[in-house]
Amino acid sequence: MLSFISQFPSSHNEKDGLFQRVKYIDSLFSDEKRVYLDISFFSNFKLKKICIDNISVYQVNFFFHMLFIAKILWKSKVIYVHSIYNSIRILPFYLLKCRRYIITDFHGVVPEELEMMGHKLRAKIYYLIELVVIYGGFRFVFVTKKMKDYYYDSKYSFLRLGNERAIILPIISVNSKYQLGNNKIIDRSFLNNKVAIYAGGFQEWQNISLMVSIAENNLEFKYIFLTPDSERMLSLCKDIVGEYICKSVPPEAVSQYYAESTFGFILRDDCIVNNVACPTKLIEYLFNGVIPIVKNSSIGDFNELGMKYVTQEEMNNAIYFSNEKIISIIESNYIVVSRLNDMMEKGVDALKSVVKMLKVE
Repeated sequence: MLSFISQFPSSHNEKDGLFQRVKYIDSLFSDEKRVYLDISFFSNFKLKKICIDNISVYQVNFFFHMLFIAKILWKSKVIYVHSIYNSIRILPFYLLKCRRYIITDFHGVVPEELEMMGHKLRAKIYYLIELVVIYGGFRFVFVTKKMKDYYYDSKYSFLRLGNERAIILPIISVNSKYQLGNNKIIDRSFLNNKVAIYAGGFQEWQNISLMVSIAENNLEFKYIFLTPDSERMLSLCKDIVGEYICKSVPPEAVSQYYAESTFGFILRDDCIVNNVACPTKLIEYLFNGVIPIVKNSSIGDFNELGMKYVTQEEMNNAIYFSNEKIISIIESNYIVVSRLNDMMEKGVDALKSVVKMLKVE
C-alpha cells in the first residue's frame, strides 16, 4: 500500500503551490490504490473516511487516532511525506525499522523559511525534526540540484549522505514538453504592450512592497495582480499604481492573463530560501513567454539552465528591450523549460523505480 502524509488536494487548496505538487506526485501513481493520512493536532476529532476513485482519505487526529495511524503506517509498503511540516506527524516512524520505506519530499527549506518569517522557536524545533528526517529517511526528493547540494555538501555534510538517497524532481506544473512554435511566438500581438503580471501569494520572500514601489515608478505599464488575497493587494495599489487589476482566479484561468503579459514579477532576495527554490510561478512565466523581472537571479537551478530576465533596475530606469530582444529572451527561456522538463522526467523515473522496488520487497 502507498500512503501519503498530506491533506488531499482539492478545490479549497488548489491555489497553494504545495498542493499543486501533491496533486502532481499523486498523478504519477494514479493506477494504484493510495491512502492519504490527513493528520491534525487540533482538529479531526472524529475519524472521517472519504473515498475518491481508488484513493482513501482519512482525516484523523494525532492524539485521538494514534493507534489507527500506526496501523495504516505499518501496513504501508511505501510512505510518502509531503514536506518537513508533515514529517512531524509521523516522526517516530523515521527512527523505527520501517523508516526504510519513508520517502520525504522537502518542497523547501522549512526551518530557514520559519526563521525568515521571524518564528525563531519554531525554526529551532523544525531544525531538530529535519535532522531526524535526514538521519532516518530512506529517500529524499529535492526540487532543485541546489537544494540537494545545500543539504548534502553544507548543512548535513557531517552525516556523509549517499547520493543514491537523493532524487531531484523539479516542481513543474507544465507537463508537456516545449514545442517549437509556441503560440505566443507565432501571435506577436503582445509585443509593444507594457503589461507586467504577478501571480502568487503574500509570503515574506515575495517582496510585495518592493513590487508595488516598482509599479509606482513605472506608471506607463499596466499591471495584473493575481493573488488569493486580492483585497489586501487592492489596498496596497489604491491611489499609488496607475492602471491595474487585482483578482483571485483558479489556476486554470491564470494562463489567459499570462497571454496578455510581457513581464512577470519574481522579486526574491539573495538568501538560501530562494537560492534553492523552484517556484511554480517562475516555471509558468517561462513556459508562457513571460519575461521574469528579478531582484536576485540566483533562484534554484534557473541561472545554470540559462534563464534570461529583466532586473528591477532596468525597469526603474525605463530600459526596455526591442521586440527582437524580447522574442530572443522568450525563445531562450522555452529551452530552459525543456531542460527542466528533462530533469523532471529523470526524477519521475527515479521515484517510480524506488516505489516499485519497495513494493516488491
